[in-house]
Formats: sequence, C-alpha cells, structure tokens
Amino acid sequence: MRTLLSTVLAGLCAGSLLVACGPGSAGDRAWERGDLEQAIAHYQACAELEPERRLRLARALSGTGQHEAAAVELAAVPQGAWTPDGFMAQGLLSMAAGLPAAAAQAFATGARLGGDAALWVNHCGALLAAGTPDASICAEALMRAPQDPAAMLGLAASALAEDNRVVVERTLGNLLISPEVTEIHVLEAARIFVVLGDGASACDAFVQAGGGGVEGGRACAAVGRRDLAMQILEPLAEQPQAAFMLGTMALERALAQVMQGERERDAADAWRRFRACADHFAQDPNWHNNTGRLHALDGEEQLAELAFRRAMELDPAAPYPPLNLARLLEARGERHESALLLERVSELGGLTAAIAGLDLARRARAEGRLEEAVARARAVLEGCSGEQAGACMVESCVVLATMLAATEPEQAVVLLERAAEIGGPGVAVRLRAEPDLELLGGDERYASIVGASP
Repeated sequence: MRTLLSTVLAGLCAGSLLVACGPGSAGDRAWERGDLEQAIAHYQACAELEPERRLRLARALSGTGQHEAAAVELAAVPQGAWTPDGFMAQGLLSMAAGLPAAAAQAFATGARLGGDAALWVNHCGALLAAGTPDASICAEALMRAPQDPAAMLGLAASALAEDNRVVVERTLGNLLISPEVTEIHVLEAARIFVVLGDGASACDAFVQAGGGGVEGGRACAAVGRRDLAMQILEPLAEQPQAAFMLGTMALERALAQVMQGERERDAADAWRRFRACADHFAQDPNWHNNTGRLHALDGEEQLAELAFRRAMELDPAAPYPPLNLARLLEARGERHESALLLERVSELGGLTAAIAGLDLARRARAEGRLEEAVARARAVLEGCSGEQAGACMVESCVVLATMLAATEPEQAVVLLERAAEIGGPGVAVRLRAEPDLELLGGDERYASIVGASP
C-alpha cells in the first residue's frame, strides 16, 4: 500500500509555464506532457534554475527514485519559498526514509497551497502508512482524482480501518472495473478483501491479478475453490508454503475419498508434498498435525500419535493436534486421556472447541447420560460465535436433533430446519447420513428438508 500510494503520477503535476527559453522551456514542455525523464534532463542542462523549476526538478527526481539528487535540489531553495511541488518532493523523500507521519504533513501542506490531486492521494496514503487513516482525506483525494486507482485503494483501506464495510465494498467494486487499474492495484484490493473477511471476492481479485502467488492460492483454498487454488499453486510447488498447501489439499481429498484406490493416490500425493517441505516446517505444529492425520489414514496409529504429540509440544495452545489425538485415543479405547484432551480443547473457543464439545456430548449419550449429552450440545449451540458461527450452529443443531429425534421430534425438526437455513442444500446430504434421524422420516417438514417423500 505504501508503495502504491506514494507514487507520483506525473500527468497530474501540470502547472503554469515559466517565462524563459532554452532548456528551461523544453523542460516545462516535457513536464506538461508528463515526460519526467526528459523534464529532468532539460532542467539539469540549465546553467541557472528559477526556484519554481528547481522544485519541479526535485519532485521529478524524488518521483523517479533519485532521492539524493532530489534532496540536493530541494535544499537549494529556502522552505519559505517552496511551492506545492517542493512539498511533494519532501513528502516523497520522507516516505522513502520510512517517515510516513512527516510525509503526511508535507503532502498536506502542499495540498493546502493549492497543489494538484496527487498531493491529496499521497496524503491519504501517508496517513495509512503512519497508522492514522482518515477516510475524509481519502474521500477528498478520490473526488479530486476520481479515476485514480491509488485514491480508490486509499479510501477503501481507510474505510476498512473505520469499519465502514459499505464504503469498502463499493470503492473496491469501482476499482476492479476502472480502466486505469493495474495488477498491482488489484493485488492490493485482494488483500483488503482478505482483511474484510470476504474470501470469495479476495479469490476473484487474486485471479484477476494473475493469481497472486501463495496469497492467492491460500485465499481460494480457504473458500473451497480448490481447483483454482491448485492452478495458482502448482507452478509454485517448489516453494515450501505452496508445497504445504498443495499437500494439505491432497490430504483433504484423500480423507473425502470413498474408493480405496483414489484415496491411496491422493494420500501418496500429500506425502510427496509434505516431504518436499519437511525441512522448512520442522518446527511448525501444522505440518506435524497434518502428517499425523496422514499416518492415521494409513493405519499407522503409533506414528500418528507421535506426530500429534510433537505438534502439541511445539504449540500447546493449538487446538487441532489435541483434538485429533483425542479421537485417535478414543478409537483405541483409551477413553480417560481422550476425555481430558477433549475437555482441554472445549475450553479454547472457536470451531474446534465446538467440535470437542459435541464429541463429549456424543460420548455422554453413548454412555447413557442423555440429559448431560443434551445439555452439552445445547451449550455448544448457544456459544456459537465469530467467523465460523455458521458451521458451528449447523453441526450443533444436527447433533442435538439426533439426540431429540426419539423423544422430542418436533423440536428436532425445528433444529434441522435451522441447520438447513444456515447451511444450505448441502445439509440434506449430512442429514441422510444420520441413522438416528430416520425416525423423522414420516414428518412432512423433515421430508422437505432432505428432499424425500414422507
């Protein structure tokens, strides 16, 4: 963002022609048509430069990355005689020096002196870089440069900081269809969508920008668009992050496969990817957790347990390793430690806590403690919140409905209607896989949910 919003657009920098001839006049003409390199060459060819031209030269030099030369020209003119071009040059030099607050002050001064739209755009960007975004400044910048993608990005980013989602979405929508937009602008828009929590739009924007590398692959994978994610990541497979994500997607495919041959093929692909990045992720709990899941899929319980325990050592607060270990131990009949692990995860919050709570509810039911099981499932449902609240509520409603189907069928159907409303058509497949819900087969409302006849 800082790079984008500190770029000088020379076409916006036109000012009145100076009265002179020779190289100075040629420099003015080059400046007017936006040819910074020619303007610099002509101005530097002058034996003497008036202050206004010298400040233009300083701005052109700073705008093309020639910071030391720009500073020399700027120092030759007393600050009291600086034009907006001088303050633009000073602002760009401050940005290059990592001083965005000082840059913002310089850009603001130049704007107040009647400078062009680029000063407003850069003022907006400098405030963002300084951590003091101001949507009103950025809105003014966009009014003065309505087609400038940098101004649009500045307004979107500052509105995001002020939690104004409507302005963010509208501004980014206009940016993505702007005739002046570049891949760099679209990449920045994609990153704003990620922070906004709009994964689908982030994925679309990364694709529009040519993929977005690992960032783009991650964004697309996060919203379930795995085919797109693989297209983005496969050319980057030698990069550890890309290899890890490709391995994780192969693992998920293997876990979802019904046919043994397909499952073995996907598992082998996952192993290949994970081994390729093993050295890079030796201290990463996620890598050990995923290899543990692969070992478990391959029936290698001891290796799976070792991997999960290693992940827990590396990050005691990570929720998935103890959850996976608890399920592994449960399957082996080691119920005491499994229960302790589930209780531990259930206190961490988030979706994994909900999953652990529902596992404990199922266990209580299996052991004949139905009242406790229902209470646990209700507590999970009531506690669903945050970004994954929808998934939490769907699973909680389904689990709770399986417990109530025999004794409170009407309440069970109400819960399933809620699950279908939140989760969409895919919930029907989930419901048809629950034997306990077959008791509701004669209910018309339940039949409409699962797409069957009562």
